[in-house]
Amino acid sequence: MNEEKKSSKEDRKKEKKPLDVFRESRGGVPKELTRWHTAQNKIRKKIMEGLKEEPMTVPELSKKVDLTTNTVFWHLMALKKYGFVVEVQDKGDYAEYALKEDKETSK
Repeated sequence: MNEEKKSSKEDRKKEKKPLDVFRESRGGVPKELTRWHTAQNKIRKKIMEGLKEEPMTVPELSKKVDLTTNTVFWHLMALKKYGFVVEVQDKGDYAEYALKEDKETSK
């Protein structure tokens, strides 16, 4: 009985997951997509690093991280949507954004 459990575990490990089968049928993840995704992550990381010191508006953050205001705004909205950034207050015509505090760090 114990050998049957071992063999069934080994069989499951050998089975391909549906996502792996799909990727193989499509020829894997395109290099271009991988490069694009890496570039997007670098931009988001740069924006989050820029917000570590203090809350900023889009134009302030744009100057600090050396990206266009459109790019910064687009990524800020994505970060806000997924809970990494919050709108803290209005500063003139613009809203200030800050990193959302973790529940663990706020305790």
